[in-house]
Amino acid sequence: MKRRTLRYLVPVAALLAAAGCDYKESFPYQGDELIDFTTDSLYFSFGKEPFSVTEKTMEVGVEIVGSPVSHDRGYRIRIDPLRTTAQAGLHYDALEETRTIPAGASSTTIPVRVHRLELEDETVYTLRLELVETEDFRLGVIEGRAVSVCFTNRLDQPDWWTELSHWLGEYNVRKYQKFIELWGSPITKEDIEENKYAILRVFKEVKLYFEENPVYGVTFPDVECPVCPRPERSDQCSTQFKITLMKRFFSLFLTAALAGAGFVSCSDDPEDQPVVPTDVEKVSGIETNYVLGLHEYLEITPDIELSNENESISYEWSIDYETVSTERNLSFKCDELLNDVNCYFKASSSTGAKIAEFKLSVTSPYDKGLLLLSQTGDGAMLTFKRLDIMATPASPYAFKDNNPTLSLGKEALALCWKGEGLTNLGNSIKDQDTEIILSSGNPTKVYVLNTNDMKVKTEITYNGEGEFHPNYVIYPYGVQNSLWEGELYWLGGGREYIMAADRNFITSTMEEMPEGAQFADMACSLVDTDMTRVYYNTASQKMVYISGVLGMVTEGTKACNVEPMNLIPCDGIYRDEEGGDHRYEPMNVILVGKQGSSTKIYRFTPENLTTTEEVLTEQDATGNILPTSATTANPAKPILYYSKGGDIYRFNYDGNNFDTEPYISLGDNFEVKQLVFNPYDVDTLYIAAEDTAETGEMKASLFIYDISDNSSAEKLFEDHKVGGTVRRLIYKGNGKENDERVAKSNSILSKFIR
Repeated sequence: MKRRTLRYLVPVAALLAAAGCDYKESFPYQGDELIDFTTDSLYFSFGKEPFSVTEKTMEVGVEIVGSPVSHDRGYRIRIDPLRTTAQAGLHYDALEETRTIPAGASSTTIPVRVHRLELEDETVYTLRLELVETEDFRLGVIEGRAVSVCFTNRLDQPDWWTELSHWLGEYNVRKYQKFIELWGSPITKEDIEENKYAILRVFKEVKLYFEENPVYGVTFPDVECPVCPRPERSDQCSTQFKITLMKRFFSLFLTAALAGAGFVSCSDDPEDQPVVPTDVEKVSGIETNYVLGLHEYLEITPDIELSNENESISYEWSIDYETVSTERNLSFKCDELLNDVNCYFKASSSTGAKIAEFKLSVTSPYDKGLLLLSQTGDGAMLTFKRLDIMATPASPYAFKDNNPTLSLGKEALALCWKGEGLTNLGNSIKDQDTEIILSSGNPTKVYVLNTNDMKVKTEITYNGEGEFHPNYVIYPYGVQNSLWEGELYWLGGGREYIMAADRNFITSTMEEMPEGAQFADMACSLVDTDMTRVYYNTASQKMVYISGVLGMVTEGTKACNVEPMNLIPCDGIYRDEEGGDHRYEPMNVILVGKQGSSTKIYRFTPENLTTTEEVLTEQDATGNILPTSATTANPAKPILYYSKGGDIYRFNYDGNNFDTEPYISLGDNFEVKQLVFNPYDVDTLYIAAEDTAETGEMKASLFIYDISDNSSAEKLFEDHKVGGTVRRLIYKGNGKENDERVAKSNSILSKFIR
């Protein structure tokens, strides 16, 4: 829509100038140099092209917002693997990702050469290109950041084909395309009525061509094409063929003449197209844009005005270049995620057709939110609370609704979202990168869920040594650098289990754990000089640091005589320096532990690859933090949050100050069980609590608070009876958290973080 508007503004300026108006560019652009595509989609069909046309170069326009400069500037593109169905080197020529805007230019094009002979006849191929931010250019408007290049060899069977099938055989796209090449244009049923025998003579040439070129696999029936039924008038048959060609020539000539006289519009706006007399006078009642959630139904009832009510009308609904219905009214289930794709409705009569175009976007209701794993008498349950629409209630049956034939098991155990490890800006995000992993016991089950629809992708079968206890799972920070090769780490029964990216369990040969080690069911990871995962050894009561680079295992020297309550990464930084990738890097770790009714806080930093930790904080928290308290640390501020019943307090570990009054109060009947942050948002706290006054099993409640104000927190959301006994609450994003934080880099908050 943006580009179409601009195309109309240019002629207006020209008219003003012609009328003597002084037209000036009064507002030259000042700001960051931006880049975007000139359109959001391109479409080309080989369908009616001559068979000899085997390649087509499609030009993708790129423009800048800013002024041309005297030197070349670099920009980058990437291919979206989730939305690209075409294969580089087969369906199209591979593209260089790093490209150039020439000196003095404000625009350029990306030539995309597509190859016809490798295309399936019924398939529409898509190449999805996205712009990537560079030192020279930031990205422009959202709708200009990606373009879908669509191409096909599709050519639908004409309605007259069956009439000639005795001689032509089964419909084949290549048969018809070769005919179009020789005949000069597609043909209509009227052509068949007037020139049946001339057309069959051309098809005889088509048959001969494919007999001489068997590599195409195109065959015809072994029958002779008929000749004119009245041989004495065979010349007239040939003459009629010539007359038809002359008619076509004259029609083309007349069209060109009318165009030159201004009677034919060349605009791509449907309203500017020449009016074709038709029994379908008007189609209305269709909006220009539709946005629906995944699995919702697109319901459209168009209004159709006819000049002849007795005329037979046919209908076609097309979504993203595919016909989805031939009924008058549309009821289409949106089972695929779509982004502003092209759609149309066509009502056709024997005299013509009317087309109404529209756009459709299908979004995931699970794009960004909270996941709560809880337990009832009936078994484990998974609850989802979406965050893009804050007022939306939580969905307690996110697993059950999307997997009706599967069971989570009786005992809720572990839960994690792999996307938290995608900490680099501009990562190529794949489905496997953002999976949800959860486990349950009685019986033991491990599921991998699709992050967009909560459906089970696969059920993991343990094939390692010994018994498997999937009590806790961690996907460490740093996987963006492939240092851990997509491995998942499980803890349970005192030991570690490593699950490789291919879902198989492996035994590490590089790691030598401390003798007699018994790991607690908790872990965290740090992104320091080495990428480190951190465990607590209950046997020695010491921390264990495992190198992500070298696989080295180092046990700390500080004995912490406590029962561990939580391990929390803290003191995070964002790599926003020039040349940095803006990733989140937690540097230190907090251990909260209890001993009887007393509690203690330890804060450690691993010094390097080979030496032990340094103790940064050792604090007796008795009387403040309770043995039953939920705890978490702010991702980037030196603040530990902890609960007492339904109240939440803060501990500034840099200033060694505990709150004397509650910072947040949920109420006397609540018991806080989990406190969670999104690592890229220091100002929002997510809370899972249980209602002690609730007599039923659905005790869990969710709360969301804005904590940007140091003196008081603002409640953004609350919902009750969203689950059973709380086991695990996590933030589940969409892999774009870092991008969103960087986009807010001019805010006061971001300046504070830096």
